[in-house]
Amino acid sequence: MSEAENTTLTQMERHMLYLRDIIMRQTDYDEETADKKLEEHNKDVIAVIREYMGAPSLGGGHLLEKTPVSTNQAIYGEIRTMMDDAAASYRVKKELEERREAAIAAIQQARAQAAANLRESTEAVTTKSSDDKKE
Repeated sequence: MSEAENTTLTQMERHMLYLRDIIMRQTDYDEETADKKLEEHNKDVIAVIREYMGAPSLGGGHLLEKTPVSTNQAIYGEIRTMMDDAAASYRVKKELEERREAAIAAIQQARAQAAANLRESTEAVTTKSSDDKKE
């Protein structure tokens, strides 16, 4: 066996010990029982602890099982989803509109400043040339 394989095995063993310790801290299982339960539940610590606590298993690894919905619940669920989507799109549209208006205001301010600077420089040149003519 190579040194890399030996290191991998010890890492796996350390991981199994870590999982066993978690189970032993959360339950009153001893080492043998914890190892056996880990193997039963394919090394799923949460499944072992759920079984210990008597909680129903989450078959197939699904966190939430879908419960049957009445027609009325389905209708109101769709309405709620539609209203949430509409509110989100309205909020996004308003934010974009505010940004657009702010950008337009900044552009208009920059244009006004440029026009004022141009006017000042034109007046300065005009007054300088008229002063030169008077002399």
